[in-house]
Amino acid sequence: LGARNCLIVSAEPDVEQNKRLFEDLCIRAEAAGLRACFEFMGVTEVKDLAAALEVVAGVGHPAGGILVDAFHLERVGLDPAVVESIDPRWLSYMQLCDVPARGAIDDPEAYFADALDGRLAPGEGALPLAELLGQFSPDLPISLEIRSQHYRDSFPDPVQRAKAILEKTHEFLQQVDSQGA
Repeated sequence: LGARNCLIVSAEPDVEQNKRLFEDLCIRAEAAGLRACFEFMGVTEVKDLAAALEVVAGVGHPAGGILVDAFHLERVGLDPAVVESIDPRWLSYMQLCDVPARGAIDDPEAYFADALDGRLAPGEGALPLAELLGQFSPDLPISLEIRSQHYRDSFPDPVQRAKAILEKTHEFLQQVDSQGA
């Protein structure tokens, strides 16, 4: 497939056990030519960036890294400037999407519903995405994660949906680029 990264989340509440499990995944990822990218989410045991960094930096494996998802960053109440605290060697890639402004969500059902159905294409919501992108190296890979009831309803054909999201994303990135952000 040519994949370079695999996404890792954890339901393990014990930090030391998380480290052991993550180290094992890093060893396996390295053997497969991949990078194990730890993603924090407000509805997992690794709820925020600091907790994810504790695991990744604590293990220190070169095949380990952090994945920053714009949705989860906002929904756990973190300011985009917090990503400056990430040592660049741990940054693997980021997931880009937009959402209406809501801030931190404590209710797991509401959080999941938002994650699965509430995402929008970049520039369609209220996230400070230009500011967030400005925190990263321009060479950092970006993926789109736009699980969206709106887009599923508007574009039932997945190819048309992907084209519409890609077009909106290009428009947003061109706007950010023209503003020098």
